[in-house]
Amino acid sequence: MEEEEHRGVVLVCSVCGFLFAVLGPLSFWILWAVNWRPWRLYSWIYARKWPAYAQGPQLSTLCSFLTLFAWLVVISPIAVLLVWGSILIALMERNITGLAVIMVGVALLLSFYSIMLWWRTQWQSSKAVAYLLLLAVGLLCAYEFCAVYVTAGASATEINSPSGFFFGLSAISLAINMLFICKILFNGSGFDVDEYVRRSYKFAYSDCVEVAPVSCSPDPPDPSELYMTKSSRVLHLGLLYLCSLVVLVVYSILYGVTSKEARWLGALTSVAVVILDWNLGLCSFRFELLKSRTLALFVAGTSRVFLICFGVHYWFVFIFVLL
Repeated sequence: MEEEEHRGVVLVCSVCGFLFAVLGPLSFWILWAVNWRPWRLYSWIYARKWPAYAQGPQLSTLCSFLTLFAWLVVISPIAVLLVWGSILIALMERNITGLAVIMVGVALLLSFYSIMLWWRTQWQSSKAVAYLLLLAVGLLCAYEFCAVYVTAGASATEINSPSGFFFGLSAISLAINMLFICKILFNGSGFDVDEYVRRSYKFAYSDCVEVAPVSCSPDPPDPSELYMTKSSRVLHLGLLYLCSLVVLVVYSILYGVTSKEARWLGALTSVAVVILDWNLGLCSFRFELLKSRTLALFVAGTSRVFLICFGVHYWFVFIFVLL
């Protein structure tokens, strides 16, 4: 039985690996041709030099068909990874391998695409890049949650399972919590770069002529109008901190429901994180003891690491470290 499973896994990996090796470069070439903007595939195909017999009403139909085919090639690497991982989950007893192919593989592809799109836009601020990277990070975090539940569950030893589960689940949850803390510390000046770039492009490529007694050209964007007001800035920071608290609440509930030992430890860890963050905020913004935001972020991350690295049975050691 194990030999048949091994042969099936080797066959699936060979076939899917070959398809990925062929379709991956094709997808890369198509995306490179359209500057990593697949929504421009139709216009790029339509702008090719077509022979005379292809001109006419049939050209639109032909371009639509080729656009659909190009889209299938573009998304084919992701489809191959999904099929590859699904078959591995069905063949193997440990689902973590198939989940790694699906979640980690798709996350790496999305990260690569977003970085290339960012590079082609000459590192300008882009919401598409931010959303793609956020989706990639979400897939990685989801995979880490799955890995923790598999490796620290029934397959792990009795002694190491509770502490391993606590550390794994806490590390992922606190890492997500730290993303919002990073955004709060490095929030910038409140200048809307995306809106400024959009207005600048609109002004630079504006070819409209205003019909009026005295002709006038459109005004360039005023940077002073694109800064967030104080109330909007406070609301934005408040929403970020509220999201960080939601992450801690979900972590506390999830750990309390699924843990085998010390179910209260998740909630206690969340309370400790909130107290540490408030003390750090007072030291940084109220008393200005930590003038460097990078140092404040380092202290916040280090305190979280010490908070979870002693496991379930020696969690109280962190209190003595602080004292």
